[in-house]
Amino acid sequence: MPASEQSLRALGRQAGLEEVLIDELWVTLAGRYGEAHRAYHDLAHVGNMLDHLERCREIEGRDVLAWAIWFHDVVYDPQSSSNEADSATLFRELLGRAFDTAFVTEVERLIMVIDPGADRPADMAGKLIADLDLLTLGADRADYEAYARAIRQEYAFVPAEDFARGRVAVMEGFLALDRIYDTPDFTHLEAPARANIQAEVAQLRDEMN
Repeated sequence: MPASEQSLRALGRQAGLEEVLIDELWVTLAGRYGEAHRAYHDLAHVGNMLDHLERCREIEGRDVLAWAIWFHDVVYDPQSSSNEADSATLFRELLGRAFDTAFVTEVERLIMVIDPGADRPADMAGKLIADLDLLTLGADRADYEAYARAIRQEYAFVPAEDFARGRVAVMEGFLALDRIYDTPDFTHLEAPARANIQAEVAQLRDEMN
């Protein structure tokens, strides 16, 4: 059994879900995250976030964060601007009756933190899921370059110059922040993330000239 499936099953059993529902969830999530157009937003990305969540210091609501991580990219269409909202809706459709209203609402809120248009979160749970989603920015250079190639693959439908221009704008938005990572567990990634982004932006600008 894949580690990702084991993780989901353990989370479902911890929540008291029936095995048949857990089976259905795994089929749905594995199918979604295994879609052919995904090169980065896949089960490996989810697994990386979950692994780092487990290493974080004592935090409240770890199970809420785990469900939000599992569902934050479950709907992913690079041509859509509503992926996060659609992912939150799917969580409610699939598990809205399995948890109480407050739990479901909080998972939905945390999923929406990932929306590129969302305000920067002020609470610890929101800051944590945002940092977890940006882990790869602070990876070693080889892993970062693999990530950048995967993003380009997901946006293969966009002409090269248009992609470069849009990507530069997005990445310079990160550089303009006072800090990319807001939680103590990930401040050590700040310097490598900025170095990685600056290198990618410089390369894209060269390609645009």
